[in-house]
Amino acid sequence: MNLLKDLVFSRIAALFLLATVSAFAQVESESSISQSVSISQQLITLNLEKKLVLDNFEESSRACWQIFAVNDCLAKARQLKYQRLAPLDQREYELNSQQRAMREFERRKRLADKEPLQN
Repeated sequence: MNLLKDLVFSRIAALFLLATVSAFAQVESESSISQSVSISQQLITLNLEKKLVLDNFEESSRACWQIFAVNDCLAKARQLKYQRLAPLDQREYELNSQQRAMREFERRKRLADKEPLQN
């Protein structure tokens, strides 16, 4: 049920993002818009995958309390969680870096467009 809610939420977020991006379409170029949408969609998917890992960890830790070796079970569950989150975090850092670079490029472009007007 939570997965269904997350999927619906991600679809709504993607539609909102598309509407926002299309509002700025007059300012930005087509390739930059498609790249921005692509990165945003990847980030939404990444966040859903992270949520699944965290939900799985919660279920595992709840199950740990039903056995005798609780601390060992919890430690293994945490270790598994961190192993699964590490590549997702790395990908998120890469996508955020791409977004920052794209925003910086667009900012410089806007400033370059304004510069002849000031002279």
